[in-house]
Amino acid sequence: MITRRKLMTTAALSGAALTFSGVVPGVRAVAYTGLPVRRSLGGMPLDDKDLSLWRDFVGHMKGISENEPVSWIGFANIHGTSTGGFNKCPHGDWYFLPWHRGYVSMYEQAVRDWSGEASFAMPYWDWTTDRQIPKAYSDQTYNGQPNPLYDATRTMSATASLPDNMVGQNVITDILAETEYQVFGTSKNPSQNNLDQSWIPAGGGVSGPLEANPHNRVHCAVGGQMCSAVSARDPLFFMHHGNIDRLWALWNSQGRQNTEESLWTDMPFANNFRKMDGADYTVITGETQAYESLGYTYNLPETSGLLALAARVRPGASSTGLNDVLAGRPAPEGVITQTKTNFLAATALNPLDIAVPVSASQVAAALGESPQSTETLRLSSQIGDAPKQVIAILRDVPAPAADTAEYRVFVNCDYLSLEVPDTDPHYVTTFGFFGLAGDHAGHGHGGTAKEPSSYLVNLTGALQRLARRGQVTGDDIVVQVLAYPRQGVSPQDAAPIVPGSVEVAIV
Repeated sequence: MITRRKLMTTAALSGAALTFSGVVPGVRAVAYTGLPVRRSLGGMPLDDKDLSLWRDFVGHMKGISENEPVSWIGFANIHGTSTGGFNKCPHGDWYFLPWHRGYVSMYEQAVRDWSGEASFAMPYWDWTTDRQIPKAYSDQTYNGQPNPLYDATRTMSATASLPDNMVGQNVITDILAETEYQVFGTSKNPSQNNLDQSWIPAGGGVSGPLEANPHNRVHCAVGGQMCSAVSARDPLFFMHHGNIDRLWALWNSQGRQNTEESLWTDMPFANNFRKMDGADYTVITGETQAYESLGYTYNLPETSGLLALAARVRPGASSTGLNDVLAGRPAPEGVITQTKTNFLAATALNPLDIAVPVSASQVAAALGESPQSTETLRLSSQIGDAPKQVIAILRDVPAPAADTAEYRVFVNCDYLSLEVPDTDPHYVTTFGFFGLAGDHAGHGHGGTAKEPSSYLVNLTGALQRLARRGQVTGDDIVVQVLAYPRQGVSPQDAAPIVPGSVEVAIV
């Protein structure tokens, strides 16, 4: 615990002036002249100052009655409740990143106000480098006492590791290589036409690879409360979202620009956040873009190499055309789109095959080559050389009833089954849901029902691999979805999903 004596000693050593925090009675916060740097939990000692402050804060907040608005449960209920599902938090729309940046920052500032340590910076869990739950969170005790950072509801064991297809470096490289904010950070609900607060938690956009894969899947790989609307009750939530936030900062550092649409920049998250004195406050989306203004920074790597890699992996697509496709607007000239309505389920034993009428010759033109014949396309180019992208959007996919599966996407695989690995050339990606059907329903306490999720998957790399093998043929692209059971779940119990439609676009 941070004592008054420690605070005064720190102030004397630093020579900093004291400013009254107005939160902890009789204690003044140490003014900090530098910008606190968020650091990875990887290699961080268990008694690290920031980690210790966070642990003590979580223990303090958990000791307050959950009926109090300033308590661990009171703060977590802003995100979602056990009876009402998701509350103020946005998922599946373009407010996903800025709202959660504001939410994690709320806790960071709360620790500073409570402890008087203005230099505190929230750690993050870099799951690409450190695949297991950090020891600070997996140990049930700390110094002989119950560990406030441990959550007994988690289903992921302390020795289990997150897989490459979820958090591997290739996944992260592809995410950082996206050039459009509405792909990287999830797209706008196409019906939104004003700044009414109801749009914030409504969903209805298209989730890109950051939200659909590592965000959603890490939540549910950890399991327990982390895979539900009450995920913020697990202290690991903030380490996970700290890393999501860091990836957004890294993406911007590459020269990538957030959307400039006023419906994004001007949206106020009105009284969505809370101070330690119980007062609620507002953050405007545009104010979150410069995260330093929220009182923290990251030590980000040099961007020159990242920019070169991103340019190779994701050549420039038509920004206007891509955003039109995401919004469901008529495609501009030069953009090919085809949509197939669907009523069938994707299960573990019966993969969903949806043949969308986009021909081999259209794919050949998009990838910068001509087919050798009307039935066979072979390419000698390297992945990333294509002048255009071929994407698929799985639209209007209701959340499953149970957290028993993830969903693998393949293309043109005529032998698809559970035995086909994610190293197969037909494999595209895996996506997951965050929260179950009940969490999205918006029942009880005035919760807002979220619209069914939609997911963007980039087919370009897989089609290039297949083209070199002569496996892009005919008049259709077959987009396939397979429900892949979680460990210990039988194929019969893997929850099915039913996409409302599948759209393939060449942009």
